[in-house]
Amino acid sequence: LVDGDMSIGEQIKQARLSAGLSQAGLAAAIGTPRCHIGNIEAGKVLPGYAMIVRLANALGVTPGELFEDQTNGGNGK
Repeated sequence: LVDGDMSIGEQIKQARLSAGLSQAGLAAAIGTPRCHIGNIEAGKVLPGYAMIVRLANALGVTPGELFEDQTNGGNGK
């Protein structure tokens, strides 16, 4: 990644922390093992569309927001 762009895993982690959730709390909210959340955040696993929707709903964001780079105003640069 260039120019400080965040991966989907990093975006999910940032949204989770902003929501005040632990990995275990998020995992429980969407019915998946905690280690799966850790693997997604670490970039070891790419979540499919259905998982992204479940994550977004649990985090109180839209799926599209998980793809925006919040570190620079969401402009992707």
